Amino acid sequence: FNQKGTMEEFYRLLGLSSAAMGRKSSQAVMMEEPNKPSPKISQSANGIHNSNNGTIENKTKEDNRIVENRKKETIQQQNGKNTCPQQVDENLKNLQNGNTDNSKVSNGHIEGDVPGSQNGNPPIAINPPSRDSSPNTKSQNGDSHNIKEEGDNLPKDSLKAPPNQLLKSNLKQSEPKNHHGSSVTTKSKTVTICPAENHKDSKDGLTENNNGEIKYEKEKKVTILENGGPKKPRDRGLPRKISMTTENMCRLKNMTTNNETIDTLHISAERQHCSGTRCLGSVVQPSGGLGTEMLAPGELRSQDELLRQAKDFISQYYKSLKRENIEEEMEERWERVKKEIELRGTYDLDEKELVFGARLAWRNAARCIGRIQWKKLQVFDFRHVTTAKEMFDCILQHLQFATNKGKIRSTISIFPHKTEDMKEFRVWNSQIIRYAGYKKIDGTIVGDPASVEFTEIAQNLGWKGAGTQFDVLPLILQATGRKPEWFEIPKEYVMEVQIKHPNYPKLDELGLKWYAVPAVSNIMLDCGGLQFTACPFNGWYMATEVGARNFTDTNRYNLLKQVAQKMGLNTINNSSMWKDRVQLELTFATLNSYTEAGVTIVDHHTASESFMKHMKDEEKVRGGCPADWVWIVPPISGSVTPVFHQEMLNYKLYPSYEYLEDAWKYLRVERPSPLKKRRTFKDVVKIVELSNSLFGGILKRRSKVSILYATETGKSKAFANLLNEVFLHGFDSKVYCMQDYRVTDIENEQCVLFVASTFGNGEPPDNGQDFVKGLHQMIYPTESMKKYRSFSNLHQGLNEIPENQKGLLCNLRYSVFGLGSRAYPKFCEFGHLLDNSFAKLGGEQIYPMGEGDELNGQEESFKDWARACFKAACDVFVIKDAKLPASIMDNPKEWKDGCFRIKKHDKKTERTSICDELRVMHGRKVFPCPIIDVQNLQTKHSDRVTNLVQISSEGEEGMMYQPGDHLYIYPENDSKRVDKLLKRIRCETDMDELVMVEQTSRNDIWDAIDKVPLPNTLRRIFTNYLDIESPPSRKLLGFFALCAKDEDEKTKLNDLATVIETYDDWRLQDYPSVLEVLNQFKSIDVDVTLLIDQLPLQKARPYSISSSPKMHPNQIHVTVAFVSYKVKDNVTHLGVCSSYLNNRRKGDIVPCYVKRAYSFYLPEDKSAPIMLVGPGTGIAPFRSFWQENICENRENEIILYFGCRHPLKDNIYKQEMNEALAKKGLTKLHVAYSRQEFKPKVYVQDLLRQNAEEVCNFLVGESSHFYVCGDVTMASDVFQCLLDILQKHSAFSQSEAEALIADMKKAGRYHEDIFGVTLKVREVTTRVRSAVKRTRPTSQIITSDIITSPPPPSSSLHHELR
Repeated sequence: FNQKGTMEEFYRLLGLSSAAMGRKSSQAVMMEEPNKPSPKISQSANGIHNSNNGTIENKTKEDNRIVENRKKETIQQQNGKNTCPQQVDENLKNLQNGNTDNSKVSNGHIEGDVPGSQNGNPPIAINPPSRDSSPNTKSQNGDSHNIKEEGDNLPKDSLKAPPNQLLKSNLKQSEPKNHHGSSVTTKSKTVTICPAENHKDSKDGLTENNNGEIKYEKEKKVTILENGGPKKPRDRGLPRKISMTTENMCRLKNMTTNNETIDTLHISAERQHCSGTRCLGSVVQPSGGLGTEMLAPGELRSQDELLRQAKDFISQYYKSLKRENIEEEMEERWERVKKEIELRGTYDLDEKELVFGARLAWRNAARCIGRIQWKKLQVFDFRHVTTAKEMFDCILQHLQFATNKGKIRSTISIFPHKTEDMKEFRVWNSQIIRYAGYKKIDGTIVGDPASVEFTEIAQNLGWKGAGTQFDVLPLILQATGRKPEWFEIPKEYVMEVQIKHPNYPKLDELGLKWYAVPAVSNIMLDCGGLQFTACPFNGWYMATEVGARNFTDTNRYNLLKQVAQKMGLNTINNSSMWKDRVQLELTFATLNSYTEAGVTIVDHHTASESFMKHMKDEEKVRGGCPADWVWIVPPISGSVTPVFHQEMLNYKLYPSYEYLEDAWKYLRVERPSPLKKRRTFKDVVKIVELSNSLFGGILKRRSKVSILYATETGKSKAFANLLNEVFLHGFDSKVYCMQDYRVTDIENEQCVLFVASTFGNGEPPDNGQDFVKGLHQMIYPTESMKKYRSFSNLHQGLNEIPENQKGLLCNLRYSVFGLGSRAYPKFCEFGHLLDNSFAKLGGEQIYPMGEGDELNGQEESFKDWARACFKAACDVFVIKDAKLPASIMDNPKEWKDGCFRIKKHDKKTERTSICDELRVMHGRKVFPCPIIDVQNLQTKHSDRVTNLVQISSEGEEGMMYQPGDHLYIYPENDSKRVDKLLKRIRCETDMDELVMVEQTSRNDIWDAIDKVPLPNTLRRIFTNYLDIESPPSRKLLGFFALCAKDEDEKTKLNDLATVIETYDDWRLQDYPSVLEVLNQFKSIDVDVTLLIDQLPLQKARPYSISSSPKMHPNQIHVTVAFVSYKVKDNVTHLGVCSSYLNNRRKGDIVPCYVKRAYSFYLPEDKSAPIMLVGPGTGIAPFRSFWQENICENRENEIILYFGCRHPLKDNIYKQEMNEALAKKGLTKLHVAYSRQEFKPKVYVQDLLRQNAEEVCNFLVGESSHFYVCGDVTMASDVFQCLLDILQKHSAFSQSEAEALIADMKKAGRYHEDIFGVTLKVREVTTRVRSAVKRTRPTSQIITSDIITSPPPPSSSLHHELR
């Protein structure tokens, strides 16, 4: 044995009983590496000997008895539960004598067993016996992939298993063949069952030693997939846990390649109808009722059986979800199901379980050749339906969606499951669309002979057909056993194709046509023990089904002779092959006609190749693929398709699709009583409840849309809510924050829309991080795959997605709107990540990704995208009656005069802390940290202020951090400006009195708003929770226009509110606060509730942490530049947070929290060289780096490039940097000064160029790390500088230089901490807007569609402009 296994594991692998564990078996079980010779083993009367390694201990008589009993158990299991012990002994004796006569035992199976016999009731074929309208689908890639496994290229002679480990090898029973020892190979190890050396006789490859025990001549190596194959991501339909032995494996051979695979999935299959004396593999519908339970038509299964199947299905569903704590979730769900069954006698699947079950049932359908598309099945949940009319409306919706203008989509509609005997939902038609058959008096038939009986039933119900060959039958529908009703299908719902042949124009005279959507409706979904008796299902056609079966079968249209005559063929002699030629040409005509009409169809060769690919994929993923060879092989040209030469194993798995008996043959019909029943009070209550549920029923019939958002400032949330208002006009839509959404649920979604902000250096907001992590784990779920470390990992993994994961979200329809700023290099990075990820995982983009630039018409971009996305979604889901009102983009809860009020709070309420209220508002823990000290780092010669703010984190476990992390601080507005603002607006309440802010929408019911914590004082609301310094939004300016009394001011305000470019120019030039706007437009009379409703919330400002926790335990330091600048009319503006911190004193409490930087940390390799570039306050995180270096005694090279204005004014941390050099916290220091008298300006980029050789050598180093911290303009300049250096000093081309930096970023060795556009905001914005304007049409005046939302999100230093 090697290090990869133990003796117990291999005993278990071979199926030996637990009594044999730890003992020496009668068989020598050896472990060897693949491709290495195994040691020879011999057995004598006394025991087993190893010729290479010495003697293995003698085995006892008890061991012999254990082995013999195991052999008996094996044969008993193979022959069925009812096999008597005597028969077992007889079979064993026959095997020991080498007798494998088919009348006894053949390859471990009783006579008559073929793969088709593994199913009790065969998996569904859509139109028996012709397989018409089966859910066949065209492969997206018709190529048959040859997936090589270790046993692919075995010798041509069949590998046979030893008697107690027999494997089935052929479809057909054959004459006895030699039995050899076999080796079981997994991906990491090989189990070899060795032949005996000493024997006295050999017969049919069997040998017998002196003890009369059976031994085997040769060793063989056979590829197996252990326990259903290696675990693959997103595995579906996992079999029940059954001990894996070679006795229950079955070998399947491809006769053209001689490759063999082993099916182990069938271990979990149900019992079959086939017995030891008969095989029902070719019977369309074996008798004996539903499945293996012998249920009569219309009969419910027993509660015990329901519980068994429900538990099995719940287990399959939860095991398919690759997430943590799944066992607990599964147990909780199972307990709920058990209680529901005990209470009601039944239970309900939730929507995701239903979708999973419907797709898995298709995957399990052994007779369907088109299962490769099983993940793409669209499931409509119509379990809310109660009447036949509602069923009809839903089926029309199904037809619309499935037809899709000829681009057929695989679809199933599921109606309520059966809860009482003989009372069920049924579609009486065998297919949703089917042509009528009229039987004339002379016995001739016009139309489809297969529809004669159903046509007569429809006529008896009152339907009258036109009497032509191709009359579409009505739908006959029945709900809960009530009287069936018939409905004529409108012509616009039935897409038909005229069948024409390009080379035989005379065929046109026959007027042949066929419908586009093959939708079978006489099947039942058997899922989790529940019987869904109405579940119409469609795929798309394989051309042979129409051309070779529907048109030429004698029990169908039987057009062989008519077509032959039009083709001029000799029909007298069969030897002219005229029948074959007619079938072939009709099939070609069908394929050609559908293709020219733009209707999805697949030829039988492509379908066969795609099935072979599907079969190989299934063998890898779950250890097998149930397949009925009789039904899989196409009806023409069988032997030239690859499926003809492939052995297949037919067995039944649940969930499944089952045939149903014709409804009119067994259902009793309830007829309404002619007597009028007097309504009771309970009846009235039921009517009221029904009316209240009507709207809910309408929503249930609509397609579901989930809208997910991730936001840092609230802008994306506002957009997501407005998008929801749009989609509610045609869909059942709901809004979720990404952090509250379970990522694995996305597999079962119909449509998902994303509104995603990008934050910082291209990263998702905080509430989008878990979604990114979950998405990464969904793509790489196993331990051997990539681990999630940072946001960049998902980008890196996109081009490495495993092949079997690329169709993971093939049923998802999606679109993305990204928010960001073009001032940053990674504009809308998070949005693009989502868009690319879902595309590569197989999702279908219903509308291209939209982008919203905060510097240039973000709101208008969103509105345009939202309208277009809604229209595209309506087209995809075939929704024709959805209309959007002109004012759809207005917030339905917007402020209206008289609908808000301030009410004094009379109840005694204990005031909560600001940190607690901030936690409730923002959904995160906020910590009250006292100030230790605020120290100005500038010298006395400077007129500027840069503060080192030292904060105590003692006692706060949530404030732990690493060098590189950020500290987020919630500032307060200046108290004087708050007083001025409250005095300027209409406010009749004392500013320090506890009040409630309430809103009413109807019936004079007043509810407290949830925007700010209440009850509260107006002073605290405006000081701590509202942003009063950012420019007012266009929506708020529109309200100001309504409140203005002066007509000139009203006109100016309207212009600002309606013309995008006018507003943007005004905002960037003046950057006015609300108070300044109110002072400028003096006629505005505005109520305080308007500002509370419309002003954005105050956001936390991020700062790079400037300290190491090892050097300053229980402290956090930040470096803050005090911002002060002048705007129009010489008005001075101060930064909100920088001025707030500048005024703090020792002991003052600061609300704050720590956030990870993700990709801005010191390298784990403490010897890796580091280069740091950061001018001004960009040095902040590097201070924490050199402090950490000193504390850890790192020996690596660390070079710092720092820039400031003047050596005597703002060379902050000069003394500390010199000390760091002395203590080896830094190894080199380069300082650039840009404002020295009589000297040219020098920036960090200039110093990099001066030291180009040093920089080049550093960049090409394999372990070097490069860090940049500063505003976006500086970071961009440094990046360009590095490219120039590489090209000029290392002979790199432009593309090679860019590739080098890109590789460093992918490897996590190029780090950026970009914190905004600082005071160059107007310069950057003008440049960005000018670039966009070149491709944008002239501005349009919009007078009504003003969106309600806060102003554009700001970066940290963007905030500091105020």
